[in-house]
Amino acid sequence: EKPAEPTQPEQPTTPTTPAEKYTEIKSLSELGEGSYYIGGYRDGQLYLATGEMTAQWHGTTAAYTYQQGKFSADEDPDTAPAEVILEQADNGKGYYIRFADKGYLVAIAAKAGALRFSDKPDNYWIFSQHAEQGFEVRQAGDIDVQLIISQTASDALLRSVAGDSEGLGIVLFRHNK
Repeated sequence: EKPAEPTQPEQPTTPTTPAEKYTEIKSLSELGEGSYYIGGYRDGQLYLATGEMTAQWHGTTAAYTYQQGKFSADEDPDTAPAEVILEQADNGKGYYIRFADKGYLVAIAAKAGALRFSDKPDNYWIFSQHAEQGFEVRQAGDIDVQLIISQTASDALLRSVAGDSEGLGIVLFRHNK
């Protein structure tokens, strides 16, 4: 008898150690709707989004250490990462990124400094594997823009850039409720 064909899971795969509060998502098969922290690595250091925007419309981040499913702030213990909710787009091709207490993350142009929060889910984000680490995240729609962790700014900011720009991949940590 021929073995059954493999299928994509309808739900994200469960962590290998379910006792951990957070799991770093490393593949598209683990990605799904739910609560996450979002950020990226720069020079080997993890940075997570705080949910605030700079005056130049970049997402602020803070440095964290991640071990055994838990986070600790490297600089200011009172700085908490922002909870991000991924909501699947109606067509199933991507996710809206909603900061729990700010709104939906959108980019209004294909350049740096174009991130905004919106009350409604206008454009969803399409995730694919980044060549080095994490995910490449592009906004659907008429604007060719991607979401990156800055490798050139003085701070490791969550930024929008033109779709053909270079940037560090986005990483996600799912909250295992």
